[in-house]
Amino acid sequence: RPPRSTQGVSSAASDVYKRQYQRRVHGISVSKIYQEMMDDDDKKEKFKPWRKAEVLWPPDMPDDMLDYAIECTENSCKDHKNDIETKGNSIAEQIKKHMDEKWEPHWHVFLGKSFGCHAVHEKNRFAYFTMKLDKDNKCCFLLYKASQLLISLIIQVI
Repeated sequence: RPPRSTQGVSSAASDVYKRQYQRRVHGISVSKIYQEMMDDDDKKEKFKPWRKAEVLWPPDMPDDMLDYAIECTENSCKDHKNDIETKGNSIAEQIKKHMDEKWEPHWHVFLGKSFGCHAVHEKNRFAYFTMKLDKDNKCCFLLYKASQLLISLIIQVI
């Protein structure tokens, strides 16, 4: 957006604001040019093998937490004999309970072959990965931790 009026603002503060604005505008124009130069292959989302999963890279989660999430997912799927169709809720619930116990509450788990999601999450608390359940079946998993502040605001509204 264009610089706001600097009327009533000291010239030093006005100069700082203009420099910050110019950096942002410059950064945006450079990134747009870079995006236009990229090949179609570079624009696609990248998945990287991690343990027994294919993780959307880079994950927004520390390595130890990602390892634990994938391990919990793998164990939960095995406990339910990889039956995503009928036991998907139980699998998601089990993963959530493990994540809540280890990494504090307010984790959310989505799983399935195809789904969409738009969520607000805590920084460094988001992962999306796929796991091969057997020769022919894959399942996608989305784990994120909702902000406790957001949860408390929702509770106050209700």
